[in-house]
Amino acid sequence: MSGAHWWDPDRVAHTQDAPAYCPSCGVSLDKPGSIAVEYWEGEHRTFHTRCGACSWSGDVTKVERMIGPEAPHE
Repeated sequence: MSGAHWWDPDRVAHTQDAPAYCPSCGVSLDKPGSIAVEYWEGEHRTFHTRCGACSWSGDVTKVERMIGPEAPHE
Protein backbone atom coordinates (compact mmCIF):
# COMPACT_ATOMS: atom_id res chain seq x y z
CA MET A 1 0.00 0.00 0.00
CA SER A 2 1.44 3.38 -1.01
CA GLY A 3 0.19 5.49 1.89
CA ALA A 4 -3.38 5.70 0.54
CA HIS A 5 -6.23 4.97 2.90
CA TRP A 6 -9.79 3.81 2.25
CA TRP A 7 -11.15 7.10 3.61
CA ASP A 8 -9.10 9.36 1.32
CA PRO A 9 -11.92 10.01 -1.23
CA ASP A 10 -14.26 11.15 1.59
CA ARG A 11 -11.52 13.24 3.20
CA VAL A 12 -10.76 15.00 -0.09
CA ALA A 13 -14.48 15.61 -0.77
CA HIS A 14 -14.89 17.04 2.73
CA THR A 15 -12.00 19.47 2.35
CA GLN A 16 -13.27 20.61 -1.06
CA ASP A 17 -16.96 20.95 -0.14
CA ALA A 18 -16.88 22.24 3.45
CA PRO A 19 -18.03 25.87 3.65
CA ALA A 20 -15.08 28.26 3.83
CA TYR A 21 -17.03 31.41 4.72
CA CYS A 22 -20.00 32.19 6.94
CA PRO A 23 -23.26 32.38 4.94
CA SER A 24 -24.41 35.23 7.20
CA CYS A 25 -21.45 37.60 7.62
CA GLY A 26 -18.88 36.31 5.10
CA VAL A 27 -16.03 35.90 7.61
CA SER A 28 -13.67 32.95 7.05
CA LEU A 29 -14.67 29.85 9.02
CA ASP A 30 -11.04 29.14 9.94
CA LYS A 31 -11.29 31.69 12.79
CA PRO A 32 -11.50 30.60 16.46
CA GLY A 33 -14.96 29.45 17.53
CA SER A 34 -15.99 28.44 14.00
CA ILE A 35 -16.69 24.90 12.87
CA ALA A 36 -18.17 22.97 9.95
CA VAL A 37 -19.02 19.36 10.86
CA GLU A 38 -20.12 17.03 8.06
CA TYR A 39 -22.97 14.57 8.50
CA TRP A 40 -24.97 12.43 6.11
CA GLU A 41 -28.70 11.97 5.57
CA GLY A 42 -28.90 9.08 3.14
CA GLU A 43 -27.11 10.27 -0.01
CA HIS A 44 -27.07 13.94 1.07
CA ARG A 45 -24.02 15.50 2.73
CA THR A 46 -24.70 18.38 5.11
CA PHE A 47 -22.33 20.60 7.06
CA HIS A 48 -23.54 21.84 10.44
CA THR A 49 -21.78 25.18 10.63
CA ARG A 50 -21.14 27.77 13.34
CA CYS A 51 -19.44 31.13 12.82
CA GLY A 52 -17.21 32.34 15.65
CA ALA A 53 -17.47 35.95 14.44
CA CYS A 54 -21.27 36.48 14.31
CA SER A 55 -22.48 33.34 16.17
CA TRP A 56 -24.61 32.26 13.18
CA SER A 57 -25.37 28.55 13.26
CA GLY A 58 -27.09 26.38 10.69
CA ASP A 59 -26.83 23.63 8.11
CA VAL A 60 -25.19 24.12 4.72
CA THR A 61 -25.97 21.66 1.92
CA LYS A 62 -24.55 21.67 -1.59
CA VAL A 63 -27.31 22.19 -4.14
CA GLU A 64 -27.00 20.69 -7.62
CA ARG A 65 -30.09 22.43 -9.00
CA MET A 66 -32.50 24.94 -7.52
CA ILE A 67 -35.86 26.13 -8.76
CA GLY A 68 -37.02 29.28 -7.03
CA PRO A 69 -39.21 32.30 -7.57
CA GLU A 70 -38.16 35.00 -9.98
CA ALA A 71 -36.94 38.21 -8.39
CA PRO A 72 -39.50 41.03 -8.45
CA HIS A 73 -39.19 43.49 -11.33
CA GLU A 74 -39.20 47.18 -10.60
